[in-house]
Amino acid sequence: MATTTVTSPADQRVVLHDVSWEMYERLLTEQGDSSGPRLTYDRGELEILGPSSEHEIVNRTLALLVELVAAEQSIDISNVGSMTFKRRDLQRGFEPDSSVYIQHEERVRDRKRIDASEADRRHG
Repeated sequence: MATTTVTSPADQRVVLHDVSWEMYERLLTEQGDSSGPRLTYDRGELEILGPSSEHEIVNRTLALLVELVAAEQSIDISNVGSMTFKRRDLQRGFEPDSSVYIQHEERVRDRKRIDASEADRRHG
């Protein structure tokens, strides 16, 4: 397994190569619902991101802006935060800073668990 450290002005980021899907899922399980580093997996490459306070300020500001515009326009949205999206069949997974369902809000409203792979198969 090879490692690449990517430096950015504020965030701390490490990229690991040749990581198995099983290892990615194990890391997600061990992390649980904690607000630890964010993991992105793409066919064997695992990026681990430790967001900075600057990153989080921008994230929270943009999320608030989306919610305010939706409220002002009377648009129903479901803010699902930084939930993990993963597709074993595609060997890809990610944890966005924030995510909001707008167009398909009614499909996820009041659901405790959202499975993106099921939604893709049903709704193209």
